[in-house]
Amino acid sequence: MKMRKLFAGIAAAATMLGGLALGVTTANAIEGDASTITITGDVANRTFTAYLLGTYTNVVNDGTKATSVDFTQNTAWNPTIADAAKAAVGDVPAEYTGNELAYIATLNQTMDGEELRKFAETLATATDKPEPPTTVTTRDTDTQAVLDVPTEGWYLVTDSTGAPILVGTKIANPQGGVFDKLNDTTLGTAVAKPTTIPTPVKEVIDAEGHKVDDPSALVGSTVRFKVTSAVPNYTGFNTYDWQIEDTPSAGLTIDQSSVTVAVSGVNSFTDYTATVDNGKLTVAFNDVTKLTIGADITVTYDATVTKDAIKADNSGVTNSVIAKHDGKTSGEGKVTVKTFTFDFTKQNADGGALAGAKFVIRSGNKYLKQDEDTKAWSEVTNVADATSFTSAQDTGKVVFEGLAAGEYTVEETEVPEGFLQSVKPSFTVTIYANGTIAFGADTFGLVNTTDKTVKNVKSITQLPLTGAAGTALFTVIALLVAGAAVTVYAKSRKTAKAMMA
Repeated sequence: MKMRKLFAGIAAAATMLGGLALGVTTANAIEGDASTITITGDVANRTFTAYLLGTYTNVVNDGTKATSVDFTQNTAWNPTIADAAKAAVGDVPAEYTGNELAYIATLNQTMDGEELRKFAETLATATDKPEPPTTVTTRDTDTQAVLDVPTEGWYLVTDSTGAPILVGTKIANPQGGVFDKLNDTTLGTAVAKPTTIPTPVKEVIDAEGHKVDDPSALVGSTVRFKVTSAVPNYTGFNTYDWQIEDTPSAGLTIDQSSVTVAVSGVNSFTDYTATVDNGKLTVAFNDVTKLTIGADITVTYDATVTKDAIKADNSGVTNSVIAKHDGKTSGEGKVTVKTFTFDFTKQNADGGALAGAKFVIRSGNKYLKQDEDTKAWSEVTNVADATSFTSAQDTGKVVFEGLAAGEYTVEETEVPEGFLQSVKPSFTVTIYANGTIAFGADTFGLVNTTDKTVKNVKSITQLPLTGAAGTALFTVIALLVAGAAVTVYAKSRKTAKAMMA
């Protein structure tokens, strides 16, 4: 039976489909048992089963590590190994007939990853496997799985929920101890492939790039989103298709030109395509095998909040993101951006609905203008340019919608005919991130902060007489008296001039 030497650069002894174990180990022969395999990584609540593929013979070493071995196939696998080899690489050279495993062992993990993955997957699905295998089932707290295999050699390790693994045990040193390396390849350990695609993290960020907790926005404003993920474990693939799909619900419009992608350790990363189709953003990575496994990937983009974000229950709009590979998808990363609506009822002094009162709203020292069709808000400097909201005919309702969390000031600019024109309430409305809306009192005491009503009066006698409102009443009276005095004085001067004429 033909046997094949394994020389430097051959990763046959510790190849893993979905993750090659390249741990830090000592260079010298070490104490320990060569007949164990340790699986690390995402191992909790999984069952690992090891099947012997072939044994080592004629080990050559340099005193510190194994430098080559011969390899003999486990005949209990015949003809399954031959069939798997053909499925993975096509026709195997005739000299390896009966020991096709020796040929597979010459494949290189980096250059021939897909062939090795195909070989392992074909073996894993075979109905006839050698008995008895070595099996271990982990608990939810376990961080590694240790398989006590019957002899040293190369093994197929199947995973109850993950990809199969090809891994070689450590090699016994005739002088004592074991070699845990075959040239530069680590032996006796491998990393389990994650059972699921990691879920991307979605968040809203501010202009400085900091996360915004409980984000909200004015309709018409721009919100910056950030998606964080990592380069997936592509070991065993010559190429690896991978993409991020970001789907906003109605109420957000993505600006495709604003999309940027950054990969840690890579300057000006551009090897991707970003498209927006039917509102959904897809970022497709051309070949992530060129990147470092686990490197951070950050996608940022801007989206405009539209009138569809206005909800009667102030629930806002949710933006969901997933990662995809080979038809498999991750869980959803989500973030919700809220817009808020508040209203109040305009009343007369007796509590009846009052129509025709006009109001404007401002944020800080800027008045707000709302487009009638799109409902988009914009800032203006002058109150005359702000949008005027009129209390409804039958209900007296005044409604402001599509607002972000924050403090606003509502000012009455026009009092209905027949009511005291000099008394125009102005009051604050605070919208909290959790949706709570609090009304502030006005100077005249015309705002009921609990019932959210705002009154107009026909005479000063209808104004409240206590607290700040009482003070306001006397202020109004003083203004009226002062006005009357000016009028009397003007008339007196006019009469005096007439008498002297």
